[in-house]
Amino acid sequence: MNIMFVFYKPIIPNAGGVQRVTYTLTKELKKRGHNVVFVSNTDKDEVENHDFIAPQYHIELEGREEKEIEKEIQTISSRHKTTHVICQTLDKAYLSKYFPSDIKKIAACHVQPFSFMGISRKRIWNTNAQNLRQLIFKVVSLVSPRIHEAFFYKFEKKALEDAYEFADKICFISERFYPRIGQYLPQLPQDKFVSINNPNTYDASNIELPTSKENIILWVGRVENGQKNAIDFVRMWQHLSKHVKDWRAIMIGDGSDLAYVKHYAKRKHIERLEFTGRRNDTENFYKKAKYVAVTSYGESWCLVLTEAMSYGCVPVVYDTYETLHDIVDDKYNGYIVKAVSYKEMAKCIYDSIRKDDFVKISTAAQEKVERFSPESTVDKWENLLKSL
Repeated sequence: MNIMFVFYKPIIPNAGGVQRVTYTLTKELKKRGHNVVFVSNTDKDEVENHDFIAPQYHIELEGREEKEIEKEIQTISSRHKTTHVICQTLDKAYLSKYFPSDIKKIAACHVQPFSFMGISRKRIWNTNAQNLRQLIFKVVSLVSPRIHEAFFYKFEKKALEDAYEFADKICFISERFYPRIGQYLPQLPQDKFVSINNPNTYDASNIELPTSKENIILWVGRVENGQKNAIDFVRMWQHLSKHVKDWRAIMIGDGSDLAYVKHYAKRKHIERLEFTGRRNDTENFYKKAKYVAVTSYGESWCLVLTEAMSYGCVPVVYDTYETLHDIVDDKYNGYIVKAVSYKEMAKCIYDSIRKDDFVKISTAAQEKVERFSPESTVDKWENLLKSL
């Protein structure tokens, strides 16, 4: 098969979750003899200045006639004899209409659908406004969260409806999202829905469980206090650190609220908390750490979980999104904290430390992620593509 991945950014594997997933799938697809090409519509300089695992094209969408866009897309697809197109974001699913009718199209949804519905004022307050326009929208949303919901509902509704109209299938990362779509968009038929879990971007089968671990609790991700709720990890450690004097916490990542959480930690005199900034060697931290904490208000899949579990890190996660339950089995290969409460998370980790059950839970965590191997995931993608 000749497969084209369409995403709004170039497929640089360390740039973000969807890019890492696409890169991982591409490696396995090429290993099996399939041809792959990438198309993106932003960051033209990155397309020109990077080496990619597959040919990468940039197309400009803004300010152009539809016929021009259609001609450019069809030129690229003809050059590579494209048989299947996978749009890696729903808001670009409308591009499917520009491809010849004999090319099969899949619109992939890599996010939690309608994640903004029921949004709390706390989460809106914690979201950092980058400019005056965002600040005004934040203030309005704080006054009426329903305005916030209505704004984002409009765009997500259109993206899903376009995907249904122009794509042959809509692929979600879990069938657990179907009820959420039925709740907020009941008029959309679900006959085109399919689901395939994201692959683990680390090959867990080749990773030996470390024989020695250090007393470290990790947090990995984009440091912002909106969706990722980074501040709760700092507060959790502030609460827990008083009771586990021989442990330390490490926050890996960069983001708009890094300065804020650092200042909070300094002002509160929180000890044994390290901020590393963005790192390209996260696996070295996974090898050492015993726990990984996820404090997000919501996630799509959270690659951090499967990556960390590959190295035997025990996940401790807020129960704020559906796919968590595809990955973590509470008290068997990790811990699910029912309340969005840093005190409850601290208690959960403390109880686990006292029970001394790390080895058992850690071993089960590493065993669980083997089912998300790239080979297993691409088996499902091949079956889907061949069925169209």
